[in-house]
Amino acid sequence: MANKTTLTSAINGFITAVVSVTKVRNAFLELINTFFSTTTIHSNTAAANQYTYNLKFNKRGNKVLVTGFIRNDYATAKSGEVIFTNPTAELYCKTSNDVLYFGQLDPSNADCLVTFNLQNIYLNGFLPAGATLVINTNYLTND
Repeated sequence: MANKTTLTSAINGFITAVVSVTKVRNAFLELINTFFSTTTIHSNTAAANQYTYNLKFNKRGNKVLVTGFIRNDYATAKSGEVIFTNPTAELYCKTSNDVLYFGQLDPSNADCLVTFNLQNIYLNGFLPAGATLVINTNYLTND
Protein backbone atom coordinates (compact mmCIF):
# COMPACT_ATOMS: atom_id res chain seq x y z
CA MET A 1 0.00 0.00 0.00
CA ALA A 2 1.30 3.43 -0.87
CA ASN A 3 0.44 6.97 0.04
CA LYS A 4 0.19 9.97 -2.25
CA THR A 5 3.88 10.83 -1.90
CA THR A 6 5.01 7.29 -2.74
CA LEU A 7 2.75 7.11 -5.79
CA THR A 8 3.88 10.53 -7.04
CA SER A 9 7.51 9.49 -6.62
CA ALA A 10 6.92 6.22 -8.49
CA ILE A 11 5.20 7.98 -11.38
CA ASN A 12 7.88 10.70 -11.57
CA GLY A 13 10.58 8.03 -11.57
CA PHE A 14 8.80 6.24 -14.37
CA ILE A 15 8.45 9.39 -16.49
CA THR A 16 12.08 10.49 -16.10
CA ALA A 17 13.60 7.02 -16.54
CA VAL A 18 13.97 4.82 -19.56
CA VAL A 19 10.56 3.32 -20.26
CA SER A 20 10.40 -0.47 -19.92
CA VAL A 21 7.64 -3.03 -19.59
CA THR A 22 8.79 -3.78 -16.03
CA LYS A 23 8.59 -0.12 -14.96
CA VAL A 24 5.12 0.29 -16.44
CA ARG A 25 3.96 -2.95 -14.77
CA ASN A 26 5.40 -1.87 -11.39
CA ALA A 27 3.75 1.56 -11.60
CA PHE A 28 0.36 -0.01 -12.34
CA LEU A 29 0.78 -2.64 -9.61
CA GLU A 30 1.47 0.15 -7.10
CA LEU A 31 -1.82 1.81 -8.11
CA ILE A 32 -3.71 -1.49 -7.94
CA ASN A 33 -2.32 -2.23 -4.47
CA THR A 34 -3.37 1.24 -3.29
CA PHE A 35 -6.96 0.95 -4.49
CA PHE A 36 -7.46 -2.75 -3.77
CA SER A 37 -5.42 -3.27 -0.65
CA THR A 38 -5.26 -6.37 1.45
CA THR A 39 -6.59 -6.42 4.99
CA THR A 40 -4.02 -6.05 7.78
CA ILE A 41 -4.94 -7.98 10.94
CA HIS A 42 -3.54 -7.28 14.39
CA SER A 43 -4.52 -9.73 17.11
CA ASN A 44 -3.22 -11.37 20.25
CA THR A 45 -4.14 -14.37 22.36
CA ALA A 46 -6.19 -14.13 25.54
CA ALA A 47 -4.38 -13.76 28.86
CA ALA A 48 -5.13 -12.24 32.24
CA ASN A 49 -4.28 -8.60 32.91
CA GLN A 50 -4.14 -7.30 29.38
CA TYR A 51 -6.33 -6.23 26.50
CA THR A 52 -7.21 -9.00 24.07
CA TYR A 53 -7.88 -7.71 20.56
CA ASN A 54 -8.58 -8.72 16.99
CA LEU A 55 -8.60 -5.69 14.70
CA LYS A 56 -8.81 -5.67 10.89
CA PHE A 57 -7.57 -2.63 8.99
CA ASN A 58 -8.35 -2.12 5.30
CA LYS A 59 -6.77 0.93 3.65
CA ARG A 60 -7.97 2.35 0.34
CA GLY A 61 -6.27 5.56 -0.69
CA ASN A 62 -6.01 7.56 2.54
CA LYS A 63 -9.15 6.08 4.15
CA VAL A 64 -8.92 3.19 6.63
CA LEU A 65 -11.81 0.95 7.68
CA VAL A 66 -11.16 -0.69 11.05
CA THR A 67 -13.38 -3.46 12.43
CA GLY A 68 -13.02 -5.88 15.30
CA PHE A 69 -12.92 -5.90 19.07
CA ILE A 70 -10.84 -5.09 22.14
CA ARG A 71 -11.66 -6.98 25.35
CA ASN A 72 -10.67 -5.91 28.88
CA ASP A 73 -9.14 -9.00 30.49
CA TYR A 74 -7.98 -7.06 33.55
CA ALA A 75 -9.70 -7.74 36.88
CA THR A 76 -10.76 -4.07 37.13
CA ALA A 77 -12.49 -1.54 34.89
CA LYS A 78 -10.24 0.62 32.73
CA SER A 79 -10.45 4.23 31.54
CA GLY A 80 -8.15 7.01 30.35
CA GLU A 81 -5.36 5.01 28.74
CA VAL A 82 -4.01 3.63 25.47
CA ILE A 83 -5.68 0.29 24.73
CA PHE A 84 -4.03 -0.47 21.38
CA THR A 85 -0.90 0.75 19.56
CA ASN A 86 -0.78 0.07 15.84
CA PRO A 87 2.65 -1.14 14.70
CA THR A 88 1.91 -0.42 11.01
CA ALA A 89 2.95 3.18 10.23
CA GLU A 90 0.94 3.49 7.01
CA LEU A 91 -2.25 2.85 9.05
CA TYR A 92 -1.64 5.72 11.50
CA CYS A 93 -4.46 8.21 11.87
CA LYS A 94 -3.95 11.57 10.14
CA THR A 95 -1.64 13.91 12.09
CA SER A 96 -3.55 16.46 14.22
CA ASN A 97 -6.85 14.86 13.18
CA ASP A 98 -7.98 12.84 16.20
CA VAL A 99 -11.08 10.78 15.50
CA LEU A 100 -13.65 10.31 18.27
CA TYR A 101 -15.67 7.12 18.06
CA PHE A 102 -18.40 5.64 20.23
CA GLY A 103 -17.88 1.89 20.18
CA GLN A 104 -20.50 -0.49 21.52
CA LEU A 105 -19.82 -2.59 24.60
CA ASP A 106 -20.73 -6.24 24.70
CA PRO A 107 -22.72 -7.55 26.58
CA SER A 108 -24.26 -4.29 27.92
CA ASN A 109 -24.82 -2.55 24.53
CA ALA A 110 -23.68 0.72 26.16
CA ASP A 111 -21.51 3.20 24.25
CA CYS A 112 -17.83 3.68 25.04
CA LEU A 113 -15.86 6.67 23.75
CA VAL A 114 -12.43 6.02 22.22
CA THR A 115 -10.05 8.26 20.25
CA PHE A 116 -7.93 7.30 17.26
CA ASN A 117 -4.75 9.39 17.61
CA LEU A 118 -1.78 8.70 15.31
CA GLN A 119 -0.91 5.06 16.08
CA ASN A 120 -2.98 4.71 19.26
CA ILE A 121 -6.53 3.86 20.19
CA TYR A 122 -7.10 5.72 23.43
CA LEU A 123 -9.86 4.77 25.89
CA ASN A 124 -11.75 7.93 26.88
CA GLY A 125 -14.75 6.08 28.25
CA PHE A 126 -15.23 3.33 30.80
CA LEU A 127 -14.47 -0.30 29.86
CA PRO A 128 -15.65 -2.70 32.60
CA ALA A 129 -13.67 -5.83 33.47
CA GLY A 130 -14.53 -8.63 31.04
CA ALA A 131 -16.38 -6.29 28.64
CA THR A 132 -15.67 -6.21 24.91
CA LEU A 133 -15.48 -2.99 22.89
CA VAL A 134 -16.78 -3.55 19.34
CA ILE A 135 -15.20 -1.26 16.72
CA ASN A 136 -16.49 -0.55 13.20
CA THR A 137 -15.39 2.85 11.89
CA ASN A 138 -13.35 4.79 9.31
CA TYR A 139 -10.57 7.32 9.68
CA LEU A 140 -8.11 9.14 7.41
CA THR A 141 -4.36 8.70 7.16
CA ASN A 142 -1.83 11.29 5.99
CA ASP A 143 -1.86 11.85 2.21
